[in-house]
Amino acid sequence: MKKYFIIYIIIISQSLYSQFNKEYKNAIYNIGMSGLIGGIGAVIHKDSNINIAKAFIIGFEKASLGGGLIYASKNHLAKYKNDNNYLNIWASKLMFYTGVSIIESAVENKPVYSQFNFNFGFSRFEFNFRKKFSVNYRIMPITFAGFVYSSFKYKLLLKESFYNGTFVFSNSELINNNIGIIDGRNIINNIVIYQEYFYKYFSYRRMLLVHEHIHTFQQGILMPINNYFNIINNNFNLDNNFINKHIYIDANNVLFEGLYLMDSGFFEKEAYYYERL
Repeated sequence: MKKYFIIYIIIISQSLYSQFNKEYKNAIYNIGMSGLIGGIGAVIHKDSNINIAKAFIIGFEKASLGGGLIYASKNHLAKYKNDNNYLNIWASKLMFYTGVSIIESAVENKPVYSQFNFNFGFSRFEFNFRKKFSVNYRIMPITFAGFVYSSFKYKLLLKESFYNGTFVFSNSELINNNIGIIDGRNIINNIVIYQEYFYKYFSYRRMLLVHEHIHTFQQGILMPINNYFNIINNNFNLDNNFINKHIYIDANNVLFEGLYLMDSGFFEKEAYYYERL
């Protein structure tokens, strides 16, 4: 255990030393944030006979592995901009949700590869590999609300949605918000792109899609925080409740919106970096 912790310290030290190198900054953010989420969650769900520090280190170690996959998934996503191959989007999403699933396992003190959870729009598919294999489907109500809002306001593009692994909409006009005129946006994991870019300026459309997918990943890395509240369900014996089984409260989206309002520049810089990579 100590050797892994020392390795992480070395990585962090190298990243801080190279603080002007954005690659290192992005790596340390994704790995460090994941480790922190996993460590805190592991403490919340730890057995009473386990030391707090030990629980945190174990959770941090497992979740950091997931953070490494998340970091790799963002770099792989950037390839789509250059080759226009939608398989790169799907490959990056599989890598990303594998990483998130590992962090969720770390939060709940489960074996690293005990589950795989994958999101498509407002749908969450949960694959459990412990003891007996099972599959469960859950709806994410906050993401669904974003889908309903986008459906009324914009045009849903089914083909693009399938290619991108999330719902994609087109807008007939450029979007005017509090930061000025924009040509793309992410509405709770629903991507909106100015319609002109589907008929011309294709390379710029690909850049925008990478940019908005990064915002989806930024929201997704916070998903394991939702698992912090599983202990409440366990204490009240809600595990067999139909609503709890098929409704997944995606509170991470609310958290992300709050963080984005506090410092939108941080998230936009990362998205801009990958669209230009």
